[in-house]
Amino acid sequence: MKKIQLLLLLLLMALPFNGYAQSNLYGDVNGDGEVTVADVNCVIDVILGGNGNHYAADVNNDGEITIADINAVINIILNGPPATELKSDVFLITADYNDVITDADTVSFTLSSTVPVAKRPIMGNVVVSTADCTPFPDGIMARVTGIVPVAGGIRYNCMQVGLDDVFDQLFIDVEIEAATDSTSADNLMMHAPSRAEFALSQELWNATFDANFSGGGVTATAHARDRASISLQVRKTRNTPWFVNIDVRNELTSNFSMSAVSSADFYRSFDLGSVTVGRIPILYIYGVPVLFLTPQLTLKGYVEESGEVRLDYSGHFNRTDVSSYTYSDGHWNIGSTYSNDGGTDVAQVSMNGYAGVGLIPGLRFALNGTRNGVGVNVSAGVRERLDFVFDATQFAGGRLYDACRDSYCSTTMPWQVSLYASWSVFGHSGEASTPPLLSGEPKIMEDRYLLPLFTTPSYKKGNPATTAIISTTSSRRVLLPTTVGLRLFDENDNQLQSWQQGYSTTDLNNVNHVTSFTGLQRDKTYHVRPTVTVMGYTIEASPLASFKIDEEEEGDWVDLGLPSGTIWATRNVGASSPEEYGDYFAWGETAPKSYYDWNTYKWYHEYYDANGHLHDGYTKYCTDSSFGLDGFVDNKTELDPSDDAACAHYPGGRMPSYDQIVELCNSCSWQWTQRNGVYGQLVTGPNGNTMFLPAAGGRWSDSLVDAGSYGYYWSRTLYSSSPYRAYYLYFTSGYWYDWSSRYSRYFGYAVRAVRVS
Repeated sequence: MKKIQLLLLLLLMALPFNGYAQSNLYGDVNGDGEVTVADVNCVIDVILGGNGNHYAADVNNDGEITIADINAVINIILNGPPATELKSDVFLITADYNDVITDADTVSFTLSSTVPVAKRPIMGNVVVSTADCTPFPDGIMARVTGIVPVAGGIRYNCMQVGLDDVFDQLFIDVEIEAATDSTSADNLMMHAPSRAEFALSQELWNATFDANFSGGGVTATAHARDRASISLQVRKTRNTPWFVNIDVRNELTSNFSMSAVSSADFYRSFDLGSVTVGRIPILYIYGVPVLFLTPQLTLKGYVEESGEVRLDYSGHFNRTDVSSYTYSDGHWNIGSTYSNDGGTDVAQVSMNGYAGVGLIPGLRFALNGTRNGVGVNVSAGVRERLDFVFDATQFAGGRLYDACRDSYCSTTMPWQVSLYASWSVFGHSGEASTPPLLSGEPKIMEDRYLLPLFTTPSYKKGNPATTAIISTTSSRRVLLPTTVGLRLFDENDNQLQSWQQGYSTTDLNNVNHVTSFTGLQRDKTYHVRPTVTVMGYTIEASPLASFKIDEEEEGDWVDLGLPSGTIWATRNVGASSPEEYGDYFAWGETAPKSYYDWNTYKWYHEYYDANGHLHDGYTKYCTDSSFGLDGFVDNKTELDPSDDAACAHYPGGRMPSYDQIVELCNSCSWQWTQRNGVYGQLVTGPNGNTMFLPAAGGRWSDSLVDAGSYGYYWSRTLYSSSPYRAYYLYFTSGYWYDWSSRYSRYFGYAVRAVRVS
């Protein structure tokens, strides 16, 4: 052995040294989870004056870093950790005693008188039952304090003791893994380790629970699955104090549903079940399982509600808890980390108050049936709260919307975690528990309102002028799928026309709702209101807007005398005057938006397949398969009217074609000028008529750029040689047109409508 150690030392002195930090594994000086020659390097580094951690390098805990610590690491590499040593007065009760022990518990037992004297414990012995000794339901670890002859045997009375009364030296490193399949917790396979100090691979439990509940106006169902694992590390030598670390990991997944009708406060918990795994050996001596754990899981469910409640509810809740218990330097330290997620769908709800469902799992791990144990209690669930507000002061004129529009629903996840530990070890006994160590009630989704809010509907003159383009923007995330509409009334509040559009999403934040009402009369006043349809019921919303169609202004369209007969609109789409910039549109889209890039472009899509390969490309207007999504080609080179922004907002108008832009550039004169403080080009046609094109700039991502300096106006024509581009009109102060310019389709540019006379 000494020759081997010397050879290793000479070899390792030639190796490079690295910094390190000791882990809980005995001899793992560099903290990498293994005991290897690299740990010898770290000790040598300190001996030779390196910068390593002196405390970690003191492997044998004698207060010095010497060659003895190198020997200690080498011995671990060659032979494993030091052997477990029992105290001299420990008496093991093994499976050989199964048929001769009666009336056994954790502090007493009766031994048959047929047992030879040499195989009986004596006064003062510490008796320890092994995992295969079945008469003791929870095991025994106690000192004999009395021996009394009784009928048919000998009665042993004992006093519980701790680990320090049993072991002089102890090393345990055990991993008990969570089950990886649907194995029942009642049929776990036990795998005995070859050495107590090596990791033990063994299923703990993977249990499922199902329950139904009915009572008090509440029906509920719950399904849960719980997977648990535990790791245990124990270190003790004659030269070192006790070190114990226990990590418990519990993974809970669940789903539940509830239907409740009640008008009173209600809380009810109910048992879903419990699982006792049995005895899990963690330490063997001479092939005999000496130390074992008895883990137990209990699971309860609960339902709660308060106030006036009518609720159909379903949801899910998933949570992972890791609880750590560490004994070091004579003190217990308890900590916990967690992660969770939950969700809920509410089909129908009408209440003032809240309703919730949840789960209460409990875990406990006891050692050899003694008071030595740790546990965790967790209460977690999902709570749905609805504040249904009916404001009678807003109900004037029967406006139900105004009375109920502030009713909303919120979803929270109330939870708390408490831990406890009990012990009778190391010369001490006691119990420690924590108040709720962690708790909270975070929101797990945005508040959802019964009804959306709307901006005041705006009026824009359409084409012909007897057409009114009405738009409003909604806000809020709503509780249920909602249909939004607009209704048109005459000045006597008689309904004339209506429009509706349903939405599959419940997120109506910043959604623009636009429609056109046609066939209206000039010089008459009209009113318009938003409408909301929920579950088949339509109510009129607020606010109300009024407008009046005036005579068509001179110059709504201008005839420049172009050879093709094309006439141009005098203002941009979305503008109310020739100087306004108006709205900005990506090519082939009919609504402005807040962000312009490939990810928000309507006709571009990307996804990853099952092998992780990216697929991207166009889904419409593509003439080259290398640009189309998965080879898509439709050979369309001009926008369909349904994708034409001018057609959508200027009835009878279209975005100009490439040829119409060329004609405008070649047939007209251009002059950089200023009108009402706005820079742009004054375009004069062959017949002397003019129109003003403001330098509206463009939108990239969420920014407006080049406004006041450059003008960018889309055509409806695709640049077929490069399908990710389209033709557009471009001008600035010193360069007033470029009809051949083309650029990426996702940019936001201005649109000017045309029509042919």
